[in-house]
Amino acid sequence: MKKEVHLRDKKTECPSTFTLKVHNTQYSTNKKHKTHPCEVTLFWNHNHTIHSAKALSFRPMSGETINKIQSYFAQGHSPASALHLHNLNLGIQYDKDDGHLEKVRADRSLNPLYTDVYYLFRKWRAHNLGETNGKHMFHKLQEMVMTYNAKHGSDGGNAFLQQYERKIGENKLNDDCYDDTPLVLAICTPLMARAHTLLRQSGELVFCDSTASLDRYNCPTFIMSTSSSAGGIPLGVVITSGESETTITEAFSYLKTVMPKKSFYGRSGKGPAMFITDDCDAEKNALKSTWPHSTQLLCIFHYLQSWWRWLWNSEHNIEDDDRQPIMLLVRKLVYTTDEAQLEKQYSDLLSPTCMSNAIYTRKYPQLIKRLKIFWKRRSEWALSYRVAEFTRGNNTNNYAEAGIRVLKEIIFGRVKAYNLVQMFDFITATMEVYYAGRLLDIAHSRYKPGLNLRYRELSKSTLNIVKMKQVRDSTYIVEEDIPNIGLLEYVTDMELGTCSCTTGCTGAACRHQAALAKKFEVKTINMPPLHDKQTRHMLAILAHGKQHVLEIDFYADLLESHTGKKHSNTEYTMKHELGPQPLKDTCHTQEDDDHGLQTHDRTRYKQLLNEIVEDLSEKMDVGDHNLISGVSHFIQTYTKLKSSHSPDSAISYALHNFGKSDRKLNIYIYIYTMYTVFTRITGTQKNNYGVQCPLE
Repeated sequence: MKKEVHLRDKKTECPSTFTLKVHNTQYSTNKKHKTHPCEVTLFWNHNHTIHSAKALSFRPMSGETINKIQSYFAQGHSPASALHLHNLNLGIQYDKDDGHLEKVRADRSLNPLYTDVYYLFRKWRAHNLGETNGKHMFHKLQEMVMTYNAKHGSDGGNAFLQQYERKIGENKLNDDCYDDTPLVLAICTPLMARAHTLLRQSGELVFCDSTASLDRYNCPTFIMSTSSSAGGIPLGVVITSGESETTITEAFSYLKTVMPKKSFYGRSGKGPAMFITDDCDAEKNALKSTWPHSTQLLCIFHYLQSWWRWLWNSEHNIEDDDRQPIMLLVRKLVYTTDEAQLEKQYSDLLSPTCMSNAIYTRKYPQLIKRLKIFWKRRSEWALSYRVAEFTRGNNTNNYAEAGIRVLKEIIFGRVKAYNLVQMFDFITATMEVYYAGRLLDIAHSRYKPGLNLRYRELSKSTLNIVKMKQVRDSTYIVEEDIPNIGLLEYVTDMELGTCSCTTGCTGAACRHQAALAKKFEVKTINMPPLHDKQTRHMLAILAHGKQHVLEIDFYADLLESHTGKKHSNTEYTMKHELGPQPLKDTCHTQEDDDHGLQTHDRTRYKQLLNEIVEDLSEKMDVGDHNLISGVSHFIQTYTKLKSSHSPDSAISYALHNFGKSDRKLNIYIYIYTMYTVFTRITGTQKNNYGVQCPLE
C-alpha cells in the first residue's frame, strides 16, 4: 500500500543529529566544565536543502510576528484581511532589489501561512471574545460591561446588560409555550452623554431607526441620534433579541436608565420634544410608552415610499396609468403648508362633485379606505402641522439612515461581528473614536467637501442682503432687497438658530443666518463654525471631554487677534462690498418691471452700473488687449442686434442669462456692459449719471 504524499510533507529521514552532554562540575577535573557544563555536538549531515524557500517555509513563527498578527485581530481584522495587511507592510518595509523581500516572504517566521493566521485567530477569539453564544459568552460580556462602567462611569459612559433566558411557561400542556427574558444591551458612551448636555438639538428633535445583520444572530439594533453643525451625533444604542412591542419597550426603558440625568438637553424623563421614525407600530408604541410627552412624526420619505409600494402591489388592483396621478395627489397632501388648504384638498378627494380629483377615489374604494386611515394621523406626516414645530428643516430620517450606514460600512467594515462581545467593543471603542475624530476635524477647521457645501450655497444667496443690525445680544435685523418686491426686514436669533423667514422659522439654516455668521462671526448652531471659536471649542469638548481639550484660543480664527473679534460693530452695510445686486434669474415682462421697479430702485441700479463702467474704463486705460478686443467684438455684434426686429428684447435676454455656460449666450453677455463703456469713451448719449441705462 502506497503512502499518501502531502504537499507539505517534511519527513525526509534526515540523518543529521546532535548529542548533548551535561558534566558534573563537582567531580570533573576539566576546568572548562566549571564554566561550560553543557556540551552540544552537531552532526551536520542534512539530506535536504536548508536555505531554499521550501525549507524556510517550515520555520516556526517568531514571537514578534505573533504579536503583530494578534494586534490586527484587535483592530477588527479577519484572518484574510490580517494576512493581506501583513503582506503589504512587509512589501513596504523590505527592499526587493537585493532579493531580501523574497527571502522574507518565504520565511514562515516572518510571513506566516494562512493556516497559521487562522489558528492564531481561533486562539485569540476564544481568549478575548469567548464563544458565539451561551453562558460563557454572556459571562464574558457581563465582565466587559462591568469593566466599562467602572472605567468610564465618571465621564458619563454607562451600559446595561440583561441576559437572554428561555423559560418554559406556566402552561404545562403546551411545550411550545415560553416566557422568555429578552436580551437587552443598552449603551451610552461618554461622547453620547456629552451630546445630551451640550447639544440643544438633542432636546428638540431625535431620530430613531433600527437595523440588523450586524452579527450572526441578526439581533435588532436601535440607534438614537440628533443633528448638529458637524452632522449626526448618536445619543444612545440598544441591542435586543426581538422586535416585538414588549421587547422594544423594555429595551428603551433600560436605555433611559443609562442616559445621563440631564438627558435631552435637560428635559430628562420627558424625553425630546419630537421623535422622527419610520411607520413601525411596535417602535412608535414603545417610544410612546417610554417618553409619553414627546411628539412623534413620520419620516416623509418612508411615508411616501409606503404609498408607492402600496400602489404597485398587485393585490390592490391599481391600474398602471393611475399610479402616478394618485401619487402626485398624495404628495400634494403631504407638502401643503396650510392646514385649511389641506382640509380642502382632502375633502375634494372624497367629494363626489369634484370631477378632477375624486375620479380615483370613486374608481378605487380601497384607496378611500387607506386615505381615511392615514387622515386620522395627518399630524404625523403633513407639513402643514409642522410649521410651528422646531424641526430645523428636518422632515426625514436621513440622520438616522446616515448613522446606520456609518455603523455598517466604517465601524463594522461590512463584516458581521463574531458575537455580542465584539459588537459591544465596536460600539464603545471604534464608533466612539470615529465620531470624536469627525468632531475634532470641524473643531480644527479641517472641513470635508460635502459638509460645507450647504453653507456655501447659502452664502451665494446673500447677494440681495444690504444691511444687518444687532438689536440685542443674539438678535439681529437683516434688511434684504428682493427684486420686484422691495426692502424686507427679517428678525434673526443666532443663539436659537431661528429667523422670521419661511426657511428659518422652524430653526433651519437660512441665508440670513449665513450672512450674519460670515460678517459678525457670531455663534450659530445650524452651520459649520467657520469663524466661531466658541463653537469649535464646544465641539472639541464634545469629542474628548472638558478635561482633555486645549484652551479656547487654540481654536481661534486665523486673523483673530488675542484681544477679541475682528468686527465689533453692531451694524454692517454690505452694498459696497457686494457690488451690483442681481435681477431675477427668470425672464419677465415689461409690465412686471413697471410694477416692481420703484424710483429708488432705478436710482440705486444706475449708481451701481456707473461704478461698473468706471472700473472697466480704468482697465481699458491701462491697455488691456483682451478688453479692447472685446469692445471691438461688441460693436460688431451690437450693430447686428440694432438692425434686428427687437433689439431691446435681445439685450434683456442677454442680461437675464448673464454667466450662463451656453456658448451662444456668451456673445450677448457683455453687450450692455460694453455698450456703456463704449458710450462713456466716445462721450455720446450720456445722461445725468454719465451712462445710458435701459431702466429709464
